[in-house]
Amino acid sequence: MNTPKFGIKDYIFRAIAIKDVVIKYAQLKFVEEGKWYSSLYIDENGCHRAECWFCNDGLSKENKVYSLAINSTNDTFRCVECKASGTMIDYVMKVEQCDEKTAMKNIIESLNREDDVPKRFLKELE
Repeated sequence: MNTPKFGIKDYIFRAIAIKDVVIKYAQLKFVEEGKWYSSLYIDENGCHRAECWFCNDGLSKENKVYSLAINSTNDTFRCVECKASGTMIDYVMKVEQCDEKTAMKNIIESLNREDDVPKRFLKELE
């Protein structure tokens, strides 16, 4: 019986939250009071919201809330205005205009997680 291969991509999805990636790339700082971020916050449904960096849209025209919704349950994002969507790796690939391998490497480096990642996974990024 073959066991599924567990690799760097799996590690990233299990060990890193998408909101941390968005915060880092948006250079936002978490402010504990009221769960507010500089321009990233948690709406009444528990969904993280931020300004979309792909369509440069701030508030959604329909709901008057930030258009980029970040789903922490399944670590995905979606803009209600430009329809950009995907995982945290997709987010970094779009922001930095890079390939998947570079995006994974940048996620780990930008969050200073190199020492936490098992060496066998880091070899996949070489």
